[in-house]
Amino acid sequence: MRKKIGWLERTPDGKYEIRVIFDGGNRIRWQRFAKPMEHWESFEPTPDHWAILCEKTRFRYQRRQAPYKDLQLVERLAAQSQPTPEPSPPRVGRAGDGASRPPRPCPSGESASRPPRSCPVGESVPTVAKAVSNGLPPP
Repeated sequence: MRKKIGWLERTPDGKYEIRVIFDGGNRIRWQRFAKPMEHWESFEPTPDHWAILCEKTRFRYQRRQAPYKDLQLVERLAAQSQPTPEPSPPRVGRAGDGASRPPRPCPSGESASRPPRSCPVGESVPTVAKAVSNGLPPP
């Protein structure tokens, strides 16, 4: 039988002892207990509970007190329980709407009085990488 993972949590409602039980298969049972209660009650975990469980399972795995499959299960279920963010509406006047951006200034520090030329810093990196991978000397 596997060890249970548990911790204490303080809320405005009171102090709870939370425990997580790994049932067979790919199931996890969340339970909590308070002093006035007579028995453990099941509950739905919050994203904070999942974060704490991931951290505690990772620490147990590092100390060889939990199998790797438990860590994988917790991380997978935690990712599934996270609410998906709603897509934000498109912004007007941004770079993604087809408008062209002005060219970036060259990091070599050219002055604005000179006519613009291509920046050697941005162009030489891919060329050198291609030349080196082909076995040719850099340009």
